Amino acid sequence: MKTARRKLIRSFAAVATLLLLPTDLFAQTACTVTFRLQDAVTAASLQFDVAYDRADLEITGTSDAVSCVNVAPALGTFTDDDSGPTGVLNVAYIAPSGFAGPRDLLICDFTTDNEPFLTDFIVTVVDATDTSYATLDPLPSVVPSHVDCGGVFNTTTTTTTSTSTTTITVPESSTECTLEFSLADPVTLGSLQWEIDYAAAPGEFLGSGEAVQCTNKVMTAFGMKQDKDAERKVVTALISLSGFAGPRALSECQFLADVVPEVDDFVITVIDAASPELQPVNPPPNIVLSSVTCVGDTTTTTSTTTTTLPTCGNGFLDVDEECDDGPNNGLSGGCRFDCQIDRLCGDGDGNGIVNVTDAQWLLKHSIGLVGPCPLLACDPTVDAVVSVSDSQRVLFRSVGLLAQLVCEP
Repeated sequence: MKTARRKLIRSFAAVATLLLLPTDLFAQTACTVTFRLQDAVTAASLQFDVAYDRADLEITGTSDAVSCVNVAPALGTFTDDDSGPTGVLNVAYIAPSGFAGPRDLLICDFTTDNEPFLTDFIVTVVDATDTSYATLDPLPSVVPSHVDCGGVFNTTTTTTTSTSTTTITVPESSTECTLEFSLADPVTLGSLQWEIDYAAAPGEFLGSGEAVQCTNKVMTAFGMKQDKDAERKVVTALISLSGFAGPRALSECQFLADVVPEVDDFVITVIDAASPELQPVNPPPNIVLSSVTCVGDTTTTTSTTTTTLPTCGNGFLDVDEECDDGPNNGLSGGCRFDCQIDRLCGDGDGNGIVNVTDAQWLLKHSIGLVGPCPLLACDPTVDAVVSVSDSQRVLFRSVGLLAQLVCEP
């Protein structure tokens, strides 16, 4: 057993102390290991396990407190399971717009008594899909590509990455403005979804659909956005496993204006908000257009109108509701319109299992990028709407974290 071997090594260290052997013989060295997507593929979801079975080697941290840094342009979740004879690191990524390989994915801290090797880490890819939810076949290769122990040992390999830039041409007749949207309240959130109605605004957001030019300002959260040009609305969703606290800036968007826009030209509606513990946040937090900065002009504000859509079954009296007792799921007589569909709760794509692909599916559906998702499979918060917090819950479950998945009241 792994634990027994580690106890044996500690016993040897104790004997060495009694015999006055050099203590450096058993000193642990801090190292890092980099994991890399090896293939030239574009993945929208990716899940893999890393097994390590050497008595003197330990990845730093345990469970969801494992010491790993995400270097991929995607929401990454990491958990370390030390309960079995072999240590296992579980990794899952979601990036609805996709991320391309080859590229580095994450860097993890570990300690060891002896020289480490790349072969000490065995990677098994469990799940991978493209942006259309099709399984990548064959599954892409993820490998340990680099081990660094600060020069104590000689086992290192190197990798290189490339970056690209995008140039946006602004018409001379328009004024380019930067809009900053902020969370105004001192609350901690794990998921947040809001809508910006710009029907009254004198201009357009740069970009369209998923390519709308909005930058996520919350480094600990994964952001998904969509500009619905026909409706003149921008929908944004954020998911963070560690949570993010307000007040703080949320996003920054580029806007082409005919004239300098006013704050009241943008109406913000909070659609969904949940804590890092997956509990609904009621009343919903306030999101404000905190600043409007245009070429040659600057306007700053600290408030704007924030509303929330009525949600039957959330336990609060929303607009146009006469009653709301919480258990009511908002469907006639408690019956579901899609009762003929037999799916697992959380199984968004209907393949019979709940994994990181389902979290991706629910996230895209929550802002209208994919079609129908039956409540019996896609509504683990049981509030009669598929939202970003449903995706958050499925994401937690896909990597083994505690999250209740019950789609029926």
